[in-house]
Amino acid sequence: MTLLWTISTAALAGRALVGVEDPTNPELAPAARALGAELLRCHAAPKICVVEVPDDWRDLSALAALPGVRFVEADQRLEAPIVAPIPRTLYGDAGGTADCAELWDLSALRATTVWDSVTGLSAAPIAIADSGFLSSHEDLDGQILAQYDYGDGDPLAEVSWTAGVPGHGTFIAGLIAAVPDNDAGRAGLAPDAQLVLHKIADGSGALYISYAVDSMAALAEGSLGVRVLSYSLASSPRSEALGEAVAALGDREYLERLKKVTWEGLDYYYAELDSLKIKYWPSQANFVLFDCGRDAGEVFNSLIKEGVILRPVKPYGMPNYLRMSVGMPEENRAAIAAIRKVL
Repeated sequence: MTLLWTISTAALAGRALVGVEDPTNPELAPAARALGAELLRCHAAPKICVVEVPDDWRDLSALAALPGVRFVEADQRLEAPIVAPIPRTLYGDAGGTADCAELWDLSALRATTVWDSVTGLSAAPIAIADSGFLSSHEDLDGQILAQYDYGDGDPLAEVSWTAGVPGHGTFIAGLIAAVPDNDAGRAGLAPDAQLVLHKIADGSGALYISYAVDSMAALAEGSLGVRVLSYSLASSPRSEALGEAVAALGDREYLERLKKVTWEGLDYYYAELDSLKIKYWPSQANFVLFDCGRDAGEVFNSLIKEGVILRPVKPYGMPNYLRMSVGMPEENRAAIAAIRKVL
């Protein structure tokens, strides 16, 4: 399935995320206390602090008075209002077993190629940040290196069945590292890998940005040797805290440059689409979905003649929409010029 996570209309009362220049600054805690707030924790990578504020605070601007503040935002809840099946016909049939007849996803992920290259010592620990996991599943037996629940602050990343998509985390864990040759379901893409499971939802099933930030900070600062993180979330509108947490996981300078190009590209698209009065969905990813106003297949074919290839999303229940990815500035301008000509 595909998930489009968006920010809920209601923030988590009593908590804020604050980007700071120096998270080790000893003046932060007393300064927060003087404002009537409480510094809960600060992360070195990323440079973000989680701050408890009075429940009746509706304006967080007072936190801008803290030393070295770069940004302040409310701790928002993420929801998945759109859940659509991925069309199996795009990937063909990978065969299957009596209890798991349709394994089209293995074709989609080119499983046979991965099985030949990701084995033994080459399979490094892989982290998954999701709404929770059924860690007792037989396909995960012996595959879990470590786990933690960042929503409830306990060592078990067990799923809450009130989560928006409760089976998603277990499904992703199985795709990655399910036990092979046990006559149950499928083999994982990297069955020799060990999993680090991070639950980023609380006992009620709610997923907040602060939980994801805590998870990513632990990986960035940790020593488990994790080189890959799978996470199925984004936010719209943008969350500075979430973006910086992702950036802290890799080459920060490169990721910052990439993020700058992406945000500038999206802003360019938004402005141009607005000028054309074309409806679109604001995005936290590196693409935007826009409404062609008619069958997107016709527009797709016309754009190809102009040398621009976009992605139809009709299989996801959006027959009039195309997906346009952000490229370099000259590529973005070429795409908009073609759209102006075609629409």
